[in-house]
Amino acid sequence: MTEKPEISVVVCTHNRAALLADCVDSLLNQTVDKNRFEIIIVDNNSTDNTEETAKELVKNHNNIKYFKESIIGYSAPRNCGWKNASGDIIAYIDDDEIAAPDWLESIEKAFQIEEKPDIVGGICMLKYDADPPGWFIESMGGTNKNRQKGILNQRKDCFLGCGNIALKKEVLEKLNGFSNNFNTKDGFLMMGEDTDICHRAKNAGFKLFYDPEIKIYHRMNENNYNIEKRKLKAKRTGMTARFVLGRLPFFSHYFKYLTYSAMIFADFFMNIFSKKISTKSVLLKEKIAYRKGYFEMDKKLGSK
Repeated sequence: MTEKPEISVVVCTHNRAALLADCVDSLLNQTVDKNRFEIIIVDNNSTDNTEETAKELVKNHNNIKYFKESIIGYSAPRNCGWKNASGDIIAYIDDDEIAAPDWLESIEKAFQIEEKPDIVGGICMLKYDADPPGWFIESMGGTNKNRQKGILNQRKDCFLGCGNIALKKEVLEKLNGFSNNFNTKDGFLMMGEDTDICHRAKNAGFKLFYDPEIKIYHRMNENNYNIEKRKLKAKRTGMTARFVLGRLPFFSHYFKYLTYSAMIFADFFMNIFSKKISTKSVLLKEKIAYRKGYFEMDKKLGSK
């Protein structure tokens, strides 16, 4: 590649060499000319054959770059990506996702609308690598099909996930990138770097735009159906909500305590009277885990 690319696509990866190859393949088959974008693979300290896979891709394609980031986390590899990018637009996709053929084209169109957004993002569809259990419903996979296209301006609706988001590089520079709070500290890794940067961008006056034409496909395997792992993710989401958004208003905050207790009782009786796993029971467990995470972080932060 001799000319400066217009878009830099950052793929952060950790021990998913096979999935990485599929993700990059979807990027190499975009409707946008390959000379107009670059692919930056950031290896977050993988111990499998990710490095060999990435270097083979670099050798075969002149618009792919490879970097290693030793700090384990969500923010460190994302920051490594944009800091080594040549494009004015930085698009992020996760290694377990597949980009629709017109993904980059749709991102470009979104930045060109009359409102001139600073950050754009789109829809997450599901690609099943393993058959889901009977209790699983599509919304459990993080799909956002009911979201309305347009500028996001509400406190609870101004977030775009880092698996399908594109930011102007100048925005990342002004925000000093992703927060180091979302890297491993004392053996703990808190998720939510996407929530945090969208929240800070909104507060700084940047415009966020959601367009369902910007499509990616999130791969679903057995791990996505592991209830304990789903509860852990929900708990970390609750911690993120308290950490990033702050404490809820007085009444709402203590109302959450009351409903939290009620949900624990409901879960207890559901476990006694029904041994069958249902959608309702899994959703209830996730809600309990979310609020547990929220309250644990609230206790840690105190009055902040």
